[in-house]
Amino acid sequence: MAGNAGLPAADALNAPTAVVLNVTAIHTATTAGSFVVFPAGVTRPTSRDVIFAGNQVVSNLVVVRLSATGAFSLANVAPDATQALIDVDGFYTAGG
Repeated sequence: MAGNAGLPAADALNAPTAVVLNVTAIHTATTAGSFVVFPAGVTRPTSRDVIFAGNQVVSNLVVVRLSATGAFSLANVAPDATQALIDVDGFYTAGG
């Protein structure tokens, strides 16, 4: 993520430590599920960031800490494929 979408690179002086995202789930199956957004390289938490039922398009504002390499992971916790649309709305740096 860092170094993309207008964000400073992970090794830059003002490197982002977290990002503000609008995460949209586009779920066309009849089953329910959820997305979990978390720093890359860590165990997936049990909390959910976007929860959807069957045949729904749902979005949520998510703030996620970035890994040391400037990355995050998105897990689809659903039995079916779900499309993700992610917009970067802003970021935080160590200096605030």
